[in-house]
Amino acid sequence: MQSEIRRVSRVVRIGNVLVGGKEPIRFQSMLTSDTCDLPKVIEEVEGLFQAGCEIIRVTVPNHKSVEALPKIRKLMVNQGINTPLVADIHFNPQLAINAAEFVEKVRINPGNYADKKRFEIREYSEAQYQEELQRLEEKLLPLIKQLQKYDRSLRIGTNHGSLSDRVMNRFGDTPEGMAESAMEFLRILEKHQYFETVISMKASNPIVMRAAYQEIVRKMDLEGMNYPLHLGVTEAGNGIDGRVKSALGIGSLLLDGIGDTIRVSLTEPATNEIPAARSILNGIKRFPRKTVLIQIKKQSNNISNEIEIDGIKLGGESPFRLMGIADFVLEDFPSEPFDKVWNQKEWESEIFPNLHSFDSRNPITGNKVILVESDELDIDRIHKYIKISDTNGFEPVFLVKLSLTKDEDELMGLAANLGVLILENVVQGLIVPTTNPNDPMLEMILSLLQAARVKTYKADFISCPSCGRTHFDLQAATAKIKMKTEHLKGVKIGIMGCVVNGPGEMADADFGYVGSGFGKISLYKGQNCVRKNIPEEKAVDYLVELIQEHGMWQNHTETT
Repeated sequence: MQSEIRRVSRVVRIGNVLVGGKEPIRFQSMLTSDTCDLPKVIEEVEGLFQAGCEIIRVTVPNHKSVEALPKIRKLMVNQGINTPLVADIHFNPQLAINAAEFVEKVRINPGNYADKKRFEIREYSEAQYQEELQRLEEKLLPLIKQLQKYDRSLRIGTNHGSLSDRVMNRFGDTPEGMAESAMEFLRILEKHQYFETVISMKASNPIVMRAAYQEIVRKMDLEGMNYPLHLGVTEAGNGIDGRVKSALGIGSLLLDGIGDTIRVSLTEPATNEIPAARSILNGIKRFPRKTVLIQIKKQSNNISNEIEIDGIKLGGESPFRLMGIADFVLEDFPSEPFDKVWNQKEWESEIFPNLHSFDSRNPITGNKVILVESDELDIDRIHKYIKISDTNGFEPVFLVKLSLTKDEDELMGLAANLGVLILENVVQGLIVPTTNPNDPMLEMILSLLQAARVKTYKADFISCPSCGRTHFDLQAATAKIKMKTEHLKGVKIGIMGCVVNGPGEMADADFGYVGSGFGKISLYKGQNCVRKNIPEEKAVDYLVELIQEHGMWQNHTETT
């Protein structure tokens, strides 16, 4: 059972909920309803409350939404619901100031609170940069006073896709830039004696997200700060892909002792996010962990010796390998998505020394393959034996052999633990005891390897969870787009509800499908808008045409 050791943070009060310190890790979600549609809002709030959501966020895009907030609170009180509300603000500082009177927490995006995104490329002198920070402080001061007046908390919610031009020009679109974007605000807040702050570093790429949280911890440690962290992979998508991306990002950080509150952002009904978050938290507790990696380090360049087994090269500079085991293997057995398929009898005759056959008195004595059973997966033990083998001058190849399971908690725990080992380049391959493409274990593994960027099996979707700013059926559109394009191996498609984070968050996408008004869609090639305000009912077909025009379309038969 994993210990509850976490990075030590200060405690921040959000209404009747405490976040940070030794408090439980809290579950959050966000309403998808129009904030002014009170019947739908309260229906969604009731569903989240019943699901166990502890903090509920609502979008506040205009002054009518601010006026709706006290009405929402009154309806909640009438239903006996006292869950804290968070006002989500972009672009308009006055909305944040006004909303602070009616909600327990305000969330602002440091990339667009006081800055307009112009995508300008310029060099800032130190004096010019300080002038920009002075302007930022002046913009932030009225909100600080309002938060202090009403005893409210604040989330500084950095998004990978919406960094200010100032930060982009000095630090780039990087984890360091994301962290510095938040630090600019934290320094101003502390200067004015405001400390009720929670930080998030969200990105649609779980690898970037993980690195950004590690970087903000490092920066806060250097400056004596210890604010709690809200974890999330934004625009994670739906189904198994959305859950695995979140397990890779959120779960791997929790294993490192980082994180105080979490949200799994799914392109599904908001109530689905809470059990998904609970599965990640429950899942990582199923695996032994006596220590946590609070000492932040860069991604490992751990390179083992290359070893060849049965015609397959493992370790060294070889690509990550996925092997399967089948009851029987015909001569023309299709290997996809596997690098190698053994039949059961071949596997039983193949002897790999197991990690648990070694201890400190019986050190690894050669460059060989070491097998780790997934039901005994122990990151600490693997790290220990890497040190032992390094001391003895050996570089073993680690393979993990998975045991079949359909239990969602266990699948999410595996995704988090394997994710750590894959991102650290510690594990060089996986063995799955099935070739059934519909097996939940294999589905999870394929999603994990694609999310970790070590294998590519299908199109990659960056899909937001929707909110009150979305004016088309995002869930239906996502399902339709996936049905038509999922076979396009390696093509990245962003499906975004609006322009708040849309063009920026899908920065590395090949194509984008972004809401631009009521029932209207704009299409992007990269970050360039190429077709504006297409009627929703025609937009998916136009997206397919756009992919075809750029030579990235393949028929299903060409990809199998």
